[in-house]
Amino acid sequence: MNPRDSNELTFLAQQRALGLIRAGYTAGQRRELVKFGGSVIFNHREFTRNSVGKRQLASVYDPTEVPGYEDQVNTLELQANLIVDLRENRGLDTRGTYLEGFIGGVPELDQYAYLHYGFELAHTIDLYRTTRLLRLRVALEAVEGDTARIPFTDLPRLGGSQRLRGYREAQFRDARASLAGIEYEYPIHESVRGLLFIEAGYVAEHYRDLVKLDRWKVGYGGGLLIGSESNIAFQLDLAYGDGFHVYLSTDLAQAFDGRSEQL
Repeated sequence: MNPRDSNELTFLAQQRALGLIRAGYTAGQRRELVKFGGSVIFNHREFTRNSVGKRQLASVYDPTEVPGYEDQVNTLELQANLIVDLRENRGLDTRGTYLEGFIGGVPELDQYAYLHYGFELAHTIDLYRTTRLLRLRVALEAVEGDTARIPFTDLPRLGGSQRLRGYREAQFRDARASLAGIEYEYPIHESVRGLLFIEAGYVAEHYRDLVKLDRWKVGYGGGLLIGSESNIAFQLDLAYGDGFHVYLSTDLAQAFDGRSEQL
C-alpha cells in the first residue's frame, strides 16, 4: 500500500545518533526581543521491525514507498532561524505577537538532499482587561526536493500537543503541513487559566491541495494553563479529533521547538 493512500497506525524501531549545535544572538529587551542565529543538525537512523509484537510498518505499507525505511539515513541540516517576540509576558496573560521562522537545507552527503523551511505566527488579543484573551495562530512547514530523496522521518507532520491536538503525535506526514487555530483564555484562579480551543490542519504533497479546506482535519477541546506572569509551569489539554486525547505541554507557541529530537 502507498502511504499517501491511507492513514494506518503502525510501529517500528530505530537506532539513532543525533548531534545538534545552535548559536545565535538576542537583541532588544523584554516585549521587544529579536533572536537570530543558526543550527547544525546531524541525524543517523536505522529502522527495524518493532520488537513488541505490534502492527509492523512493512506489513501495511510498501517499504519501497517509504523513503529511508530500508536504508541507513544520514543527514546534515543547516538552518538559519529568526524569532520576533513582542509578547507582553512570557506566561499567563500573555498578549502580543510571536513570530518564528526558519530556512535551511540538507546538502547531499548520502542519497538525501532537500530544502526545508517554515514559519509560525501567533497573536493574542485582549478582549477584556487582560482577563479574557483570544489567541490566533497559523503555521506552515514544508520541504522541497525529489520526494524519493527526503526521508519519511523528515517530512513535516501534524498531530500531538504542539500541532493539531485531537490526533496522535505525528499522525499525518507529507511535503507540506499547514495549521490554523484559535484559543479563548479565561480566569479561574490567580495562577490558573482555562482554555477553549479549536484547531484545523492538513498535510499534502502539493500546495494546491492545502487550499482544499473540506479535507482539513479538525480538533477541539479545553484545558488548563498553570503558571505565573513570567512562565507557564504546564498546560493540560483535553482534545477530541479522531478520538479523545490528553496532553501535557509547556509553551505551545514554539511549534518547532524540539522537533529535531522527535521521530
